[in-house]
Order: sequence, then structure tokens, then C-alpha cells
Amino acid sequence: MTSHDYHIVMITVNIATLKAKLSYYLSEVKKGHEVVVMDRTTPVARLEPIRAKKPMLVTQPATRTAKELREMKISPLRHALSVDEVVRVIREGRE
Repeated sequence: MTSHDYHIVMITVNIATLKAKLSYYLSEVKKGHEVVVMDRTTPVARLEPIRAKKPMLVTQPATRTAKELREMKISPLRHALSVDEVVRVIREGRE
């Protein structure tokens, strides 16, 4: 069922139909429509498009090659701390 209110188009669908036609309803969400999932007569979830100003995943080009990373010399920790000591140091920094 589709409801119109001002500029918002809201589609309601029961769980069984959503499971059977998930791709269709996701395409409707991509178009900007809202889908309300119903369990009989009770709304239980809402599918809506993500309206993010920035991309959710930002990638950056690599600054080193895989070969360079494999050849890196990594020095061991000079002072290994126990978990208790790390917690104590963190707590002291807060006070």
C-alpha cells in the first residue's frame, strides 16, 4: 500500500511480502521512498534512504607499496606494560 503526504511517499508492506520482494522494495528506497514494515497491523521497522552529505566510506591512495611495507623494520616495545599498568596510567591521566 502506498500513502502520499505532501512530498513524501510512504509504502507499507508486510514482512512476508518484503521477504519475497526485497529487491523491489530496496529499489523504491533508492528512489527516495520510505518503506514501513508491518507485522499484521503494527509497524515494526522503517526503511529509508540514507541522506548523507559526505560519502560514508572515504578511500585514500596508498603512500607505500606492499613491498616497502614488508621490508619495514619494526622495533619491539621498549617497556612492555601489563594490562593493569595500562589501566592505571589511563586512570591517572584523567584525574
